[in-house]
Amino acid sequence: MAVIAAAKEVPKRHTVIEVQQINSERSLFVALRLQYAYYSRC
Repeated sequence: MAVIAAAKEVPKRHTVIEVQQINSERSLFVALRLQYAYYSRC
């Protein structure tokens, strides 16, 4: 949720690099969440 709120505060025009960085950080965060959930089951 914080990522979405921060994205709204940023000006409308994004460079491709910024968008790719945001997407990579989001996918990394999701991967860490899945990994944490997987290890917490054990």
